[in-house]
Amino acid sequence: TNTIAYTEGEAFKADNYKITKDEGTLKIEKAGGNEITPEPGEGEKDMTVEGNELTVKYDGKTHTVSAKASKEGSTIEYSTDKGETWSTEAPSLKNAGEVAFTVRATNPNYEDATATGKLIVTKRDIVLTSANDSKVYDGTPLENHTVTVGGDGYAPGEEAVFIFEDEDGNESSITNVGEIKNKFTYIGEEENADNSQKSQMSKKLFAADEKNETNEFDPKNYSVKKIYGTLTVTKAKLTVTTLTAKKAFDGKPLTAEGTVDGLVNRETVTLKMTGSQTEVGSSLNTYQLVWDGTALEANYDVEDQLGTLEVTKAQKPNDPNDDKDKDKNKNGKTGTKKPHDPKSSDDQTNGKKPAKAAQTGDQFDIMIYMMLMLTAMAVMIVMVVWSRRRRDNE
Repeated sequence: TNTIAYTEGEAFKADNYKITKDEGTLKIEKAGGNEITPEPGEGEKDMTVEGNELTVKYDGKTHTVSAKASKEGSTIEYSTDKGETWSTEAPSLKNAGEVAFTVRATNPNYEDATATGKLIVTKRDIVLTSANDSKVYDGTPLENHTVTVGGDGYAPGEEAVFIFEDEDGNESSITNVGEIKNKFTYIGEEENADNSQKSQMSKKLFAADEKNETNEFDPKNYSVKKIYGTLTVTKAKLTVTTLTAKKAFDGKPLTAEGTVDGLVNRETVTLKMTGSQTEVGSSLNTYQLVWDGTALEANYDVEDQLGTLEVTKAQKPNDPNDDKDKDKNKNGKTGTKKPHDPKSSDDQTNGKKPAKAAQTGDQFDIMIYMMLMLTAMAVMIVMVVWSRRRRDNE
């Protein structure tokens, strides 16, 4: 109120007047011009501002916003329910998501200033890649539980827990020759699976998570891309060696054994020898592998080293004439008997009987043999007689 006051003096006596006061009103209106702008909170180095949107990538920390009024002495308040309630505590957010807010600045000398904004925490982009691995078949499972992380990587102190199997619960391991994808799942992934898969996945992932109680990895804060490596088992080398054999022809089949080298993990297979040579000549010592044991044909690359079966001509029986002919050849005489010619002058004796032909070589040999036998018998008789007389004299 614009109060009226007066002072009496010698020339002015209030009682001599009927005074009516018509007092006016003094009013000071709030000035405009106070502005408020949302901005990153204290220590928010990675937060970006575009318009009234404040954005930061998830890093496991709690992020807050702030605001600045253009006029000093202003009180700043925030509302996250469209102005229903106000608080001096600034909005904050840790996990990926967003929160919309209203901020106002109040000042007794200025009109209230308001602004709207949005705090956004974006997901980290990571690429999870399982390992490639391979080996030659050895009868044992091949598995590799290595996963490399690319992209933005994990937030500090966080790491996914993996189960190496596909969505149907089949383990990512391979024993026999072939290849499979090195598939894996991680804690939290079951939320994206269908109902038929959730139960089995949840049990295994929950069990794995219990072993990592301090792990704060939450897939909701990550945009995950999975790349599966490949597990490959190649064929083992199996060597079949068949032996080489040789003999002179005797009318019986010539065969030889063989060996199998390279079977792994005490596996078994039957080696059946099929090589055989009876007649004069040669052939490979062949074989057949019968996969009736624990070994699988698909797991082996078979190489062979085949021996040879050779049958040579049989030697002729020893003929005494051969030695006699050889002696005659040494003396310059032929070993072949000249055919008898009835017209020969040597055989013609003016009507007389031809002379008796000489004994052949065979007859001569027989006579010598008989003489030797007789001599040996005579010696034996003499020794027997001498032995008896000696006993008699004793």
